[in-house]
Amino acid sequence: MIKERVLKDVLYTLDKLTLQFIMRNADAQSLMDKFSYETTINSQISNKKTGCHYNYYVDLECGNSFWIGFEANWKKKETGICFGRVEFNPAKVADSLIFQSIFGYVLRSCGSGMLTPVRFDLAIDMPVPRDKVCLIKDKRMYSEYRNSASDRTQYLGPRNAHGFVKLYNKALELKLDGIDLTRLELTIDYGNRSFDEVQRLIPTMYILDSYQFPLGISGTEKVIVTAILNDISLLNELGRKMGKKIKAYLSDMLMGLVLDVNKYNHVLDYIDTFKS
Repeated sequence: MIKERVLKDVLYTLDKLTLQFIMRNADAQSLMDKFSYETTINSQISNKKTGCHYNYYVDLECGNSFWIGFEANWKKKETGICFGRVEFNPAKVADSLIFQSIFGYVLRSCGSGMLTPVRFDLAIDMPVPRDKVCLIKDKRMYSEYRNSASDRTQYLGPRNAHGFVKLYNKALELKLDGIDLTRLELTIDYGNRSFDEVQRLIPTMYILDSYQFPLGISGTEKVIVTAILNDISLLNELGRKMGKKIKAYLSDMLMGLVLDVNKYNHVLDYIDTFKS
């Protein structure tokens, strides 16, 4: 295995948060009645087993939106009690007055411990070009969209499930010219949020620190290194002598990513501010 340096200049943010709530039916009905008069709120009824029966998609003044659902289809109904969920991206909606009003109502309607996190997305932003980040496939289901080396999105695992990974060009999404920004998004079940578990879920990635090849590398070796940067699994196809030499070159050119305990704990602390 390549012994790489660690990329440290990264930003951790909470990208999406799903919470489950329990409140009185009367309080839930009161909120749904208010929703029925709002033209910026779209409603939908669903019988999907993993969803909620009554679903509301709230458009905000900032141009973003969030979802709140009532009467969880996976829960057996209890007299006078409503189970539901709310899902939002704090970075996009937390400052919205509409969101604050609705979420505040939910928070006040839930007793202590009745508004709890279910799942969240951890975003790790790396100040490097997308074409310099190589994600290594593992046992998780793999898929990708690729338009070019810099316009490439890779996925591991099923969407919205614990351990789902998305690696993509965030600068391209935000239309940031002249900015290098690659984002790793990781979906985490709140009950499995331990540091060791999340570190296990972070995929192996190699980050090319420089396109400058080491001194003394031959033309053939340059071709091999370039090919391996596009498909790191090719290392396993090399003989022992050549493999050792190529790994030595790569160790000078590559950095890796490990979970930063302080930055990760800061995200967990932020999640706690939304609990009852």
